Amino acid sequence: MSFDIKPIPTVYNGHKFRSRLEARWAVAFDVAKIEWVYEMEGFDLGGGVNYLPDFWLPQVKMWAEVKPCDFSETEQEKCRRLAIGTKCPVLMLDGMPSDQNFWGWEICQETGEAALDDWVLFAGEGYHIEESRFYQCTGVGAWNRDYANGYDAIDPSEPVRKAREHRFWQ
Repeated sequence: MSFDIKPIPTVYNGHKFRSRLEARWAVAFDVAKIEWVYEMEGFDLGGGVNYLPDFWLPQVKMWAEVKPCDFSETEQEKCRRLAIGTKCPVLMLDGMPSDQNFWGWEICQETGEAALDDWVLFAGEGYHIEESRFYQCTGVGAWNRDYANGYDAIDPSEPVRKAREHRFWQ
């Protein structure tokens, strides 16, 4: 049996998102005080491939792409090419907002090559605001409060909870 399930276009904060999942990520970013721009600019990745990333995160100078499940090899390759072409990391946000680490393509400043790396988005202590980046290369599967260094601006579970509970009205 095959299902043809389509995403539900959703309005949040004056923006019309292509899917409810993208809107939930916008809610999570807002609660975590992470600035975002939705579908800011499209890119020609070469070879006839055009790409429109879901989010630009100006505080951390990163792109973010949202998918409902694991990224395919083709989707990962597009993200890698975007990272190399723009010289900005690309987060691959698979599924609902959560306090797990998310993978993405980081650019090596010396070689310009891209490598997979992990980031913690919802650390809770405003690290992205202070340092203009997320915690990186943590090697842990979920946020560990021992890294918080005593600064606790928001509960790191709050963006996740609010994004999952948010009700959208069309």
